[in-house]
Amino acid sequence: METNVAGEYRSGSRALKAVIAADGNSWSVQMVSDPMPTIIGESYTFKIYVKALVAGTSIRFSTNPNAMYSGNYTLTTDWTLLTWTFTANEAQTRIALDLGRYANTYFLDDMEMLAPVIEIDNLLSNGDFESGSGDHFSNWGKWNGASSLV
Repeated sequence: METNVAGEYRSGSRALKAVIAADGNSWSVQMVSDPMPTIIGESYTFKIYVKALVAGTSIRFSTNPNAMYSGNYTLTTDWTLLTWTFTANEAQTRIALDLGRYANTYFLDDMEMLAPVIEIDNLLSNGDFESGSGDHFSNWGKWNGASSLV
């Protein structure tokens, strides 16, 4: 899952390379962050750079627990900044990368979860996948469809 091949990461020395065998359900394959402190009723912005090996498939994001969902974002083969703003409905919130809709190879890097008002504190730990290796990364777990993340 980790890649340090030039052109497959956006910055730093590595990114997540997720090769997905999908079943058409976005939630069937998820990478999920550790819980982050959030204030109920406040807006948060999740940012991520994404590209796909094959253009035209999509990705979406969700929260856990008490799920909220982004729309579907259509991907290209170029690094693209995607942002999703949501209003927290829990005191601890996880961000889920919902990858199970389409089979593809996804490259994910430079994630941030920005707190309200002062958008300088990144609440999302290890958003660049620099901590960890292989298919185990600090502050991230394989949930649904873990065997599909190869």
